[in-house]
Amino acid sequence: MSGGAKLQVRVAEVVEVNELIRRFRFVSRDGSLLPAFSGGAHTVVEMDDHGLRRLNPYSLMSDPEDRSGYEISVRRDEAGRGDGLTNSTIGCGAQGLRVRRCRYRAGSR
Repeated sequence: MSGGAKLQVRVAEVVEVNELIRRFRFVSRDGSLLPAFSGGAHTVVEMDDHGLRRLNPYSLMSDPEDRSGYEISVRRDEAGRGDGLTNSTIGCGAQGLRVRRCRYRAGSR
């Protein structure tokens, strides 16, 4: 998961879907449209989590026709290795995030 251009984004919206799932909407920090994608695409979110650099892949959940932002959903997993996006300190307006251009898994296109 090391390839792909990095896009500077900020968190535009965080929705608590339920007690386990949070939905994040990322928009470009400069207000430009994000690159187009189609079904099956995923992105890698790069963030600093208390000095630890995290690179976590997520499937894009947003409408491919809406290039104003990307949406992902993240499931909280207390037994997991850790994911800074499930940490309640990452909220609307957070800017220290980067996403990589959309990628596709083999056979998904």
